[in-house]
Amino acid sequence: MILSIVGAIAGWIPASAPEYAILDFVGLITFPVTIWILYKAQTAINIACDDPEGESNAQLATANYLWIAIGLAFWALVGFGLYEAFVGTPS
Repeated sequence: MILSIVGAIAGWIPASAPEYAILDFVGLITFPVTIWILYKAQTAINIACDDPEGESNAQLATANYLWIAIGLAFWALVGFGLYEAFVGTPS
């Protein structure tokens, strides 16, 4: 959580001034570190559940596909909104 918050704050601060150039580096570093922490946590969870390979949850179910579809629709709407904001509609 702390790395996510730090990365978000680094993204919010305008990087127009040279003294804020380090914030780009902070944002790039927090992402892979967060992924590594989540990987280690999932490995520990699998071991605690006596399933070190994670085979009991290795397949996608119907609910997983439904959430993937909802997520894709959400990001498509975000993309269309950004396109509309930056390019606009043709007249």
